[in-house]
Amino acid sequence: MSFRLRSLALGLLVLTAAPAVAAPVPQAGAKYDPPTAVGQLLSGQRLLDEIKGFAQSIDPRLGDEFDKGIADALGEKGFAGVDLKKPVGLFAYIKPKLEHSYLAFAVPVTSEKEALDLLDRLQFAVEEEKGQKGLYRLRKRGFIEEEVPVRVKFHDGHAYLAVNADADELDVAKLIPIKALVDDKEKAPLAATVYVSRVPKELIDMAGGLLAEGRRGMAQLEQQAPKDMPQGFPAFGKECLDWAERNWAAMIADGETLTFRLNAEHKSGAFDTSLSLTPKAGSKLATDVAAIKKGSGRFHQLTTKDAVGGAWISPPALPKGIGEKGGKFLSDWINLAANAAGEPAQPVLEELARQVDGVLAKGQIDSGLAVFGPDKDSLYTGVLAIGLSDAAALEKVVKDTVKGLPKEVQGLVKLDAEKAGDLSVHVVTLPEVPQEVQKLIGQKAEIRVAFGAGAAFVAAGPGGLEQIKRAAGLKAAEAKGFDVQVNAAKVKKMTAHLIPDEGARVFDMTLGQEDKLRSLYGVDITGGKELTISWSQYQLGLFFGFFGARAVR
Repeated sequence: MSFRLRSLALGLLVLTAAPAVAAPVPQAGAKYDPPTAVGQLLSGQRLLDEIKGFAQSIDPRLGDEFDKGIADALGEKGFAGVDLKKPVGLFAYIKPKLEHSYLAFAVPVTSEKEALDLLDRLQFAVEEEKGQKGLYRLRKRGFIEEEVPVRVKFHDGHAYLAVNADADELDVAKLIPIKALVDDKEKAPLAATVYVSRVPKELIDMAGGLLAEGRRGMAQLEQQAPKDMPQGFPAFGKECLDWAERNWAAMIADGETLTFRLNAEHKSGAFDTSLSLTPKAGSKLATDVAAIKKGSGRFHQLTTKDAVGGAWISPPALPKGIGEKGGKFLSDWINLAANAAGEPAQPVLEELARQVDGVLAKGQIDSGLAVFGPDKDSLYTGVLAIGLSDAAALEKVVKDTVKGLPKEVQGLVKLDAEKAGDLSVHVVTLPEVPQEVQKLIGQKAEIRVAFGAGAAFVAAGPGGLEQIKRAAGLKAAEAKGFDVQVNAAKVKKMTAHLIPDEGARVFDMTLGQEDKLRSLYGVDITGGKELTISWSQYQLGLFFGFFGARAVR
């Protein structure tokens, strides 16, 4: 792929990977063609504030570096020439030949003269097109002529900055008014809408062809799977591709808009995005989307407000074929591990494989874990719950396996040692526990295990029995599909003896020191009027803090 095509594709990706703006385009009496996608950026000042705010949340010194970088690049005038109080509009025309597509930004300016001065300070050579008043060609000084042309047209208080647009495509009559791009109700910093019916058929067919080719490859692999590969993998992959191909066809036939929303707020540390598909009213896709129910489970409730942290997975019901084929694939993989492990782990792993197959075949996944503490003795307790299809069967295999262990090992396991309501709790004493572990769960390091109530329960620490009792009594409720939550202050305190000074510094910059349970990373799927996949991340510094720490050290 040429540089020209790569650059244009990247620009279009930036636009389509933004949130949804249901702007009324084209407006009544408009002369411009309906664009493939539209969008908006909130005011430049808001964007600058958020970027600087996130930088400071990583390290306060990065805020000063941000200001210095702008001053070094733009001088005392800074962003003079751009109206930082108004939003920026976006639109794109995607053509059957991708290299003919173009992307445009409608940037509010204070005046043409001041905007041209800003471009000069940004090291752009500006050349007015012959016979085209207010239309300029931009070239970055010090670089060879770009393959992708960049032009700017000044109109109606805005600089229409276009990537890969021809001069005639920036005729005033073809420019989309800012009112048709910006929705005053939109609060997200970045927003965009792709109109499905306006995407060229050639590109749709290309994407569909890639799915079909992948499905054919999986079908071939299914017939020629290597012996060391889980036998269920090709069938699972093929089922996923079949499902994707069917739904791709449904989206193209009945999809109205495909949207992506990005919300970032440095004061709270939130960084949330969502992808939504809005179907045509009355279509079969609309009926299918309306039928999608939110995930439900019991074990997301293990994590309460006083927890150090926790995580769970409780997605909506899996499609029948994917659940069945996915269960077979994972059970085959576990059985391969069982064969490699040999006795005494093999029978336990084989039964676990059967349990996993049963759970996924039903299409329901429900697992969670949580950590609590410190208690009066400065110790912590962790609990894990995994939904099973037949907990009693797994317990029987575990008991039979324990009875066949050498006597010195059997002495570490007390079967039916305690009761958690109606459940029998088995206690395993860990030998030769490292001091780091003893500081967390006690010198007498014990693991409690119980089976029943549709799940297996594992707990460590002094409060293990009470946590198993609580977990077994939980009732099903709506749940976010997947989430990882932490209390930064409590995690730091719990791991203080494990983290060196440099690590503690990075920890502060990535997670902070807030004494409050926060979602660190989560994913959710909801239906209704539209199908929405949303994911959230707390603190961008989680990924960039380490590098920021090294940069300002």
